[in-house]
Formats: sequence, C-alpha cells, structure tokens
Amino acid sequence: MACALLYNFKDAARLQKVRFALFKLSVSGRIVAPEELSQPIGYLCDLEGFSPVEETVEGGFSDEEVLLAQRAGLQVCTLGPRILRCETAPLCALSALMYAAGEF
Repeated sequence: MACALLYNFKDAARLQKVRFALFKLSVSGRIVAPEELSQPIGYLCDLEGFSPVEETVEGGFSDEEVLLAQRAGLQVCTLGPRILRCETAPLCALSALMYAAGEF
C-alpha cells in the first residue's frame, strides 16, 4: 500500500477529509511530527533499508533513496522538472492528490 506523509494539520476536520481522500485512493497516511521532518522518507514510511539521520541536507532524493523506495513498493511520482522549496512542495503534492480524489 502506498504511504502519504501528513504534517502540520491543525484542523481535525480537514485532516479527516484528507485521510478520507487517501482512503479512496488506497493510500495509507502517517502523521509526521515536526522533529521528524528532516528524516528520509523511506524511514518515515518504515521501509527496510532506511535509517534515521542526525544531519540532513537539502536537494532532493539521492538515486539510492529512489531505488530503495521503488524496491520497497513505493510508487515514485514527480511534480515536474522544477526543484520546489520545502515549504511549497507539500502544498503542490497535496493539491494534486486532492484533485485526483475529486476534493476541489
């Protein structure tokens, strides 16, 4: 099952709507605490081969991270060729997800 990482939801009703949209797409959701935001996605999704890191850098996923995620069954997708800021990338991804689920 695909995994969606959710964070910064202050409105319980909105979180419930997002979880329902994910459910309709057969995607599990995991709430990520603020202190976990710098960890590898594979680790946050409990995938084998990923471990927590103490120091992180910006710049996207390494080829190894993408390969490990694919081997673990994650569906890799992209938001296009642009490199988005960490503040805006989740909004773009969530917008695409909600559009796909008919929640617009």
